[in-house]
Amino acid sequence: MAEGPAMDEVEFGRYRLQSLLGEGGMGEVWRAHDTETDRIVAIKVLPANLSEDEDFKRRFRREAHAAARLNDPHVIPIHNYGEIDGRLYLDMRLIKGRDLAAVLADGPLEPPRAVHIVGQIAEALHAAHEEGLLHRDIKPSNILLGKNDFAYLIDFGIARTIGETRMTQTGSAIGTFQYIAPERLAIGADEDARADIYSLACVLYECLTGNPPFPGDTMPQLVAAHLHAPPPRPSITQHNVPAQFDAVIAKGMAKDPDIRYGTTVELADAARDAITTPIQRPTREPTQPSNQQSVGPVAKRARPNTPRDHPAAPRTADARQAGAKQRSPLVAPSSPPSTPRRARWWRRKVSRRGVIALAVPALLCLAAIVFAGVTGRLYLADRAAADAKEAAIRTAAEAVNAMWAYTPEDLDGLPDRAGKYLSDDFRAKYSQFVKQIATPNKQAKITTTTKVLGAGIESFDGSDATVIVYTNTTTTSPTTQPKIMYLSYRLIMQMHKSRWWITRMTTITSSETEPKLPAPA
Repeated sequence: MAEGPAMDEVEFGRYRLQSLLGEGGMGEVWRAHDTETDRIVAIKVLPANLSEDEDFKRRFRREAHAAARLNDPHVIPIHNYGEIDGRLYLDMRLIKGRDLAAVLADGPLEPPRAVHIVGQIAEALHAAHEEGLLHRDIKPSNILLGKNDFAYLIDFGIARTIGETRMTQTGSAIGTFQYIAPERLAIGADEDARADIYSLACVLYECLTGNPPFPGDTMPQLVAAHLHAPPPRPSITQHNVPAQFDAVIAKGMAKDPDIRYGTTVELADAARDAITTPIQRPTREPTQPSNQQSVGPVAKRARPNTPRDHPAAPRTADARQAGAKQRSPLVAPSSPPSTPRRARWWRRKVSRRGVIALAVPALLCLAAIVFAGVTGRLYLADRAAADAKEAAIRTAAEAVNAMWAYTPEDLDGLPDRAGKYLSDDFRAKYSQFVKQIATPNKQAKITTTTKVLGAGIESFDGSDATVIVYTNTTTTSPTTQPKIMYLSYRLIMQMHKSRWWITRMTTITSSETEPKLPAPA
């Protein structure tokens, strides 16, 4: 990003703001003169219109504390931070450089260069993980390259401590969906350092091929790919990439966190080993399309292919030892029984307004309820309990409509309308996500019409039931063409006081192709 136009210096406490370098959701970055130390620095200032937003201010302070805790040459050092005239700021060192996203806009990197850059970021992440910090937004635009490709990890604005309760900025996506780990697409799910490992493997793939791992320009496509699509093979997409990198990417982007590398350093070491082996051409066709498209980052950047000023660190790196794995992984649902039984179906056509946004922030609600599911077959356990099962099916179908039935004007009332179907715990989580997506949905004026195509019992045990609901959803906005998606949901339900309550909900499939539903019994 190039500097903004020349302007008279603006006084900001002890600093003189000289030119705007860039801006994004978490602040404006200025080239500034520090009058006390008589040096040129980079100043990140919380925007004036957000100075009263306590959530933004907490996240801004979080970035300062997170970066200040780390002593690694590949993490931007913080000179100073505080508050001036009610506006929070960070004082950082300034260097000339470009972010990795701007570099990749010129095309893929040679494997040695890609591994050199990713290896430095792996060290920075390892330092953060040893301090108990997760970055949670690893992507090319958050990697700055200085002289001789010296790499810096920037923007700890959404970092959090491992084991800490999530803090989410109201109305925006947390992390970038092209690089997000499957376990992060879950309500209340634990996440640890392996989520950053997944994201770093995605960045490595993009460095090698010039494209993100999964193609797609809508959130349903990206969410479905991270949940279900196998990791792509870089040696197929880019023919100068050694085939040994296929295994590196497959392990780094494994759906099960426990299969991934234990640390980012292990990932970087495996990538270095892949360079030293002879190039072997693959013998099979790729499992992923090779015509992937890149989606630009959310933060605004001016002239991304020109040099820009950025903060940097002059220190040297210490050798690091690979750490042990941290948390136990999420457990995937068990497979269905091997002997199928015919499902009883309930069908009706319902046209209501629901939620499934096309904008990146607006689709957080869809992605946030995803818990990593597998496609199941539908079963009816016992005709003797037909009435209870029928009630469960109807409740599930009505709940799906209620949860996703809103217009921008009546979004705030959604938790009350859907709450009558949800358990107390699940309603609290759902209400939290409604608050998160309210602002972007209203701004984008998203309108979604949803039809329930069918619903059926997957399992039933007296007071517990699992119901599958199939829907199709047409999403429109003033700036987009209508988009039809077919989604299936798994709802976990419990009977209490003669009523069925939804305790958990997962997205099983998301496709642009209409599924073939089982025939009604």
